[in-house]
Amino acid sequence: MWKILETGTAQWETADGLWNVDAKGGESGITLQARDRGVPLAGLHPVGRDALPEATESFVRGDTWHVHYSQAQGSYSLDLVFRPIESSAKRLVLELTLSIHTSLLDSHPTIDLVAEGDGFRVWTPRSEFEWYRATQPSDSGGASCLTAVIGETAAVSVLLGRRDYPFTLDLSDDRAIQLRLFGDFLEKGVIRKARPWICMQRDVKDVDESAMIDLWHRLQESPLPLTP
Repeated sequence: MWKILETGTAQWETADGLWNVDAKGGESGITLQARDRGVPLAGLHPVGRDALPEATESFVRGDTWHVHYSQAQGSYSLDLVFRPIESSAKRLVLELTLSIHTSLLDSHPTIDLVAEGDGFRVWTPRSEFEWYRATQPSDSGGASCLTAVIGETAAVSVLLGRRDYPFTLDLSDDRAIQLRLFGDFLEKGVIRKARPWICMQRDVKDVDESAMIDLWHRLQESPLPLTP
């Protein structure tokens, strides 16, 4: 269950552990971590001169935690929904639904999804090869379906479905995942969405490719959220 500590900060509690989400935005950014680990496992960062808006409202509905970020003096507003798919003390699969919109006439809002670690790996499920090749020209710079890194105490995998990976810029290297969401021109009044799944596994030294591909198929087959 979710426990809100303050606007933009909450814990997801399992039967045997806690996971922290600091989603205040602004200069604090948005980070995901286990309760007893001080280093964030994954996060969302602004790009260039952009700044993340600050959280102004948050609430829990069922198993989802909703956070709203007003545009204020920034270039865009953001609605972010966190939904656990699987959870235990050692493993959390978290769905993030980002909805970004602006009241400006000329805006290119951009957010990077990042996770540090070694052993950078990417995969495309065999059943997805044909679709992937059709949507990923050699010069597109699009992301893979699955991207993973392994840190000192945890492994992080990012899963992107067909609606997201062809339009996500992969700037990752052997030290970190860096997946650039959005970035294109955003017309005033238009809402653009992304729905990555983030799998965080503590105390592992490798990522099970078969398990991640199975999880990716679950993402691809799951219905799109009706909100925010």
